[in-house]
Amino acid sequence: MKHTNIIRVAAALAAALFTAACGSNNCGTATVVLLDGSCSRVNLAAYHDAWARISARVGPGDRLVLGRITSDVREFRPDLDIVRPAPWILLDNPLDRDDRAKAFNAQVMTAFTKALEVPCSGRTAILDTLDIAARLLTADPRPHHTLVILSDMLEDSDVARFESGLTPRQASKLVETRRNDRNLPNLTATEVQVVGAAAPSGALTREVQRFWMSYLEASGATLKPEHYGPVLFGYE
Repeated sequence: MKHTNIIRVAAALAAALFTAACGSNNCGTATVVLLDGSCSRVNLAAYHDAWARISARVGPGDRLVLGRITSDVREFRPDLDIVRPAPWILLDNPLDRDDRAKAFNAQVMTAFTKALEVPCSGRTAILDTLDIAARLLTADPRPHHTLVILSDMLEDSDVARFESGLTPRQASKLVETRRNDRNLPNLTATEVQVVGAAAPSGALTREVQRFWMSYLEASGATLKPEHYGPVLFGYE
């Protein structure tokens, strides 16, 4: 009986400590993943690999959001918005913990599969969708924010059509126009990674990368050159 009471007290103390630290979602990481929903998307294998690695790193108290980039941001609805619950180690049965982990993994993988099965969009409004992602992250109190973009990064909207060409002057003007119009997303202290970046030519690929590096830097985000490419590099 005495041993049981000690366990109960310890469990209650652990629960109280966790609630005090994380009960208000003020610890952990919030990750938003934007999935290219256009008909021109390529490299789906890289998207699948990235999603598997991202979801595997979601820890207790972390939030994971999945949304699609389409032609109209008014249609944006998260395909997944989930927080991984923290296990109570002193009370949990190991088998129960394993079952919950399997259920969580199944839920996130099913959500990704269903998102890919949604009919594709004719255009890709990446710029405006970034604003939605920024709002989701800004409203989240967790101290660590991550944004992963699964896309070729070819903006195709009323704002710009990168596949038709992008010069340094056009890129610079676009950043400045959105800055002056106060249309830059607030991605302060957000770590960004891009998976699936591609273009019809090497020259355009480099110019598009330079644009996004500049645009995201102007938005307060951190995008390292090695974290922009066809696959997920160094996800931590």
